[in-house]
Amino acid sequence: MITHICRVVNICEIVLKYIKSNFVNQTKLALEIGTSKSNLSNRLRGNTMDTLMLFNLSVALKHDFFQYLSKELAENNKIQIIESKKYNQPIPQTEEYIKLLEENLELHRSLRKEKEEADGLKRGSKHIPTKQS
Repeated sequence: MITHICRVVNICEIVLKYIKSNFVNQTKLALEIGTSKSNLSNRLRGNTMDTLMLFNLSVALKHDFFQYLSKELAENNKIQIIESKKYNQPIPQTEEYIKLLEENLELHRSLRKEKEEADGLKRGSKHIPTKQS
């Protein structure tokens, strides 16, 4: 069995730097990708990340984090990255999945907004104007 560990690219560190440099709120990001802030924080402090988490972060942040891994793979293993129209065509299933994820994110955002509004009403923080004569 051959195992190759990439010691040059720490994808967690790259994602964390991106989040910090773009002033992304980790609590809101965690909600967008369907996890807790503590889980996201733990993952970002690690050395590895599963592909589903990386994919969800890429979609939520609109940034392709897989590019760093592809570049490392090509450099370390002398693999040629194919830049042709044939291989750069979008995969229909992937586009459908991304669309579903984006719809899911929008649903989470609207539910969060409704919850925040409801919480505001419960606390009495929302001002209800009264008619004055």
